[in-house]
Amino acid sequence: MSQGYSYTIKPLEGREFIQRNFVALPQKASKYSNRAVSLNERFSVIERGYLLVPELKNTKQNFQRNVRLIPCVPTIPSEQKQQKISSDPIKTTMRK
Repeated sequence: MSQGYSYTIKPLEGREFIQRNFVALPQKASKYSNRAVSLNERFSVIERGYLLVPELKNTKQNFQRNVRLIPCVPTIPSEQKQQKISSDPIKTTMRK
């Protein structure tokens, strides 16, 4: 995820035993918002039984789509292809 996101911290199911030691962590979601969050920070939140969830509703999605079409036809025009085929040496076998 990149800069400019707002995050909420949600509890992971089955991690209640660990979460009781970090009850105040969900209130610290603003600490992670509007900046690049490192992998170390993400994993430390997960280790404590929570998950960083971005709020995508308020985010503008101005993605430039770089689409390139690659032709499926040969790049050699058919006339050149014919010339290339006709200029290939013909192999003949000699009979004794």
